[in-house]
Amino acid sequence: SFIDSRVLFLTAPAVDNSRVMAALGARHRLIYRNAETLDEETLTWLFKPNQMSSILVCAAMGQRPTTVDRSLTSGQYRAVTVLTRPVAAFIRQVATLAAAAKETEGVRFVTDPDLAELTGSLKDVDLQRPEDVDGWLARAPATGLAKLANPMVRFYAGAHLEDEITATHLSAALRTLGLTSAIGLTERLGEFGRTVAALIGAPDLAVEDEMPDPELQASIEVAARSPEIAKLIAFDQKLYDLVAYALSSEEPSLEAAGQILRR
Repeated sequence: SFIDSRVLFLTAPAVDNSRVMAALGARHRLIYRNAETLDEETLTWLFKPNQMSSILVCAAMGQRPTTVDRSLTSGQYRAVTVLTRPVAAFIRQVATLAAAAKETEGVRFVTDPDLAELTGSLKDVDLQRPEDVDGWLARAPATGLAKLANPMVRFYAGAHLEDEITATHLSAALRTLGLTSAIGLTERLGEFGRTVAALIGAPDLAVEDEMPDPELQASIEVAARSPEIAKLIAFDQKLYDLVAYALSSEEPSLEAAGQILRR
């Protein structure tokens, strides 16, 4: 059992949190679909003693409930979070929509019109075939792609799905990260696990570093070469690079990342 489990695990929808969740021993997971779903009573219930919980954001919406923001600023919970390579985050979103496209009723559940159109365009695309991904990127609806842009900055800034991400949102995202107690990268989850374990007074959390998803690797490699995708993840890349720089200092630590972001 955890000595102190008042930890809020923030995770953007485009980031694979499964390894961290498994290591933290999460017992409850709440997926909300609008800003009113997560009220004070529900949040209090989630954070029972000796329990780790995760707040997940539905991929169809971009703004965190005010309850989460109040928890960040009040100091009631200590937040930890994980970032991933921006191109991988982008492709994870595409993969989610591609999976919906292949379901009989899948497209119907994507309520945003632009994302629904984008989902429909993925129906016959095999994300494991580079030529399919190349062809799809060339014809994908621009308005739908724009709503997949910079998902990590969008999440940390609390921006709406319709918002065009700007430098102002990047600054807001940095302020949010500055409120966290530990920041990690999916490529360095072992270090993140040790830091969170020390934070909550638990034994060392055995978290393996993320390995590339073989089913998405071809798509990630194609997207990494695309100038258009580079534009769509430019602010996420800046955010990721700053955190990676903080973690690669002469005395690297996840606390160092938070200190740099709070300056």
